Amino acid sequence: MEKRRGRPPTGTAQSAAERMRAYRRRLRERGMAVSSVTATDPVAAATHFRRESLLTPAEKDAIRRFCSGMRKLPALPEMIAVFGSRAAGGSHIDSDLDVAVIMACNRSAKIESSLAAISERSVQPYHEDGIGIRLRPVAIFPEDRERAFFKSIGKDMDIVWTKPR
Repeated sequence: MEKRRGRPPTGTAQSAAERMRAYRRRLRERGMAVSSVTATDPVAAATHFRRESLLTPAEKDAIRRFCSGMRKLPALPEMIAVFGSRAAGGSHIDSDLDVAVIMACNRSAKIESSLAAISERSVQPYHEDGIGIRLRPVAIFPEDRERAFFKSIGKDMDIVWTKPR
């Protein structure tokens, strides 16, 4: 007879749903409130990538983390787009992940410093021995949209997040 691996059969195995019901019943007996959260965060859910995007899965995850941090800003941006060598597929190991954060409000130092802090937190899981993803946010305010820099990156931008309505 072949020896069975794993947990020995007890005859009292419960499904995951039965275990969850028992767990919630015990919580209610102790007087604790039981609630489930099924709603998605609209700020985080607004992130989307084109199917033909040249970003790696790690870069996409860093951008998702960055976009979900937008709720910490004093005002939500209109859109977020990636541009530069990583978005175009011509990057090397030292390339930055350039992200344009297009704002509808007036220029603010608080917004720019908040973007830097959010970008640092969003790439934290990908830093090892000084090597990793460096996300570089560039805040673009209404007065910047007529400047040469915005016009030069405008045709190469890949929009990855739009403000939820």
